[in-house]
Amino acid sequence: MDYQKELCDWLVSKNIDFYMDDDWVKCGPRYIKIIDVAECLVIKDHCPVEEMESIIIFSDEWINRNKQVKNFIASQIGRCHKIYARECKIQEVNVHTAREFIEKHHIQGSNNLGVVFFGLYYNEELVGVMSLGRHHRQVADNKIILDRLCFVENILIVGGASRLFSRCVAWAKERNYDEIISFSDTRLTQGHVYETLEFICEKVYRPDYSYVKIGDTTTRLSKQSQKKSAVSCPADMTELEWATARGLTRIYDLGKKRWTFLLRDGLSWKQKLSLNCSKQHEDGVFKHSHIRGYFKSDKNQDNIYFGSSYELRCAFLMEQDADITSFRRCDNFWTGERFRCPDFFVEKENGIEIWEIKPIGWLRDPNVIKQIDDTKAFCNKHGYAFRLWSEQDSELGNEKAIIKWAKKYLKSLGDVEFAERQRINAIKRSIKYYRNHIANDKINVYCEYCHKKHSALRLTYERNISRNGRYICEKEGGHIAGSRPKLHLQKENPYADQGMKQCVKCQRILPFASFGTDKGRRDGYASRCKECRSAVAKEKYALRL
Repeated sequence: MDYQKELCDWLVSKNIDFYMDDDWVKCGPRYIKIIDVAECLVIKDHCPVEEMESIIIFSDEWINRNKQVKNFIASQIGRCHKIYARECKIQEVNVHTAREFIEKHHIQGSNNLGVVFFGLYYNEELVGVMSLGRHHRQVADNKIILDRLCFVENILIVGGASRLFSRCVAWAKERNYDEIISFSDTRLTQGHVYETLEFICEKVYRPDYSYVKIGDTTTRLSKQSQKKSAVSCPADMTELEWATARGLTRIYDLGKKRWTFLLRDGLSWKQKLSLNCSKQHEDGVFKHSHIRGYFKSDKNQDNIYFGSSYELRCAFLMEQDADITSFRRCDNFWTGERFRCPDFFVEKENGIEIWEIKPIGWLRDPNVIKQIDDTKAFCNKHGYAFRLWSEQDSELGNEKAIIKWAKKYLKSLGDVEFAERQRINAIKRSIKYYRNHIANDKINVYCEYCHKKHSALRLTYERNISRNGRYICEKEGGHIAGSRPKLHLQKENPYADQGMKQCVKCQRILPFASFGTDKGRRDGYASRCKECRSAVAKEKYALRL
């Protein structure tokens, strides 16, 4: 179905000027396009302008909420009859009236999360509603969500959003809320109404997805409704694999923005996160890197925190540099948007420098670029020099060499804490590898002994054949609970006549007295020595603490 043609026909019927720009409708300041969800396009690959003022409608919205979509487009391009909010009166609206109004006029329809609803009345007629409510995923405590705002069709109420929001602010302050937050869909709007209401844009979310049934232009399913736990997904399949098997596929939007309005003095949610992050960096309590600790500096007569192998190498070289009189962790600072904490504050005889330690590969990341620009601006403001330190300054050449040097250096210092972290991280990596690779690699084997098909791990199957010469199932091998082991399948102990045995763990040949008893073994003794069994037991016990 040609949805763009339907859109153009509607614009013609309303005497609205427009022209076509490729397959987009350019109408006033906005580009408009209706995407058939059956085609499952990735929107960001089809925008003619990088950050254009676009309205992107999915076909299921055009079909199922046609009247509301047209009302939204008309209001966005300014083709509505204007009235002024000062000519209207505001009062609280009961929940049934409000939900009926929202369902009739809002693209998303109503929801069941609204707590309070305020209406705008013109000549005793309800012409607009704004609601505050809870968030379905409980975004934060002591915050209220501005979740719906809509007006009647063909009317643009100048100042309507501001008057309604003022009443919402008063209501929220009376109940001691800290913030009002809201979300805008970049597919439909850039959130200019929030800027007008003096909200702060705290976060821009990446494009998200929903599910559509291939060939169906009328239905779209939220990703929450297709979670593995909600659709009885088999354990060995991913969410996407299971959705594909059921004839579903993903369609992506352009992401969302999170907006915050502070109701009292203090820091916003993002500012608090930024401050906490910079303080952690300043105080040396980051947990993101396994190579971290304190560098003992004779030059500074202090221990300097390092949060990565790069920072350790940098501190090591600064300690040797005669031009540097002292160095320390840099204090955090406020940019006007967020807190930043550069890496090192370096004093030289000819002035002060601020150093940022970054791998070269990170310098293409927009967030890192913004961080460096903020630090440069801070340096310019205070008269400091700025320096970017990377692999090229390490005298080692590349990341692998730096990490290898850092591990060797810390080991040479006898850093017990670092060695323990390395051991624990190695265990975690092995567990993760087993879970992601070995545990899912299985093979189906038909057993001649019990005449059944066994699903065995490939690793276990290969070891079984290597040890026995052929596949022996648990039942034949005598390892089923309650059955006696098949002694004839066990290996002979070549040292039994000497009263000795070889430990399978440490490979030492020891007297029988060094082994525990095991009646399931041919020689009557365990396969591992007492010392090895004790060490393994202690290690497992320590991990449980």
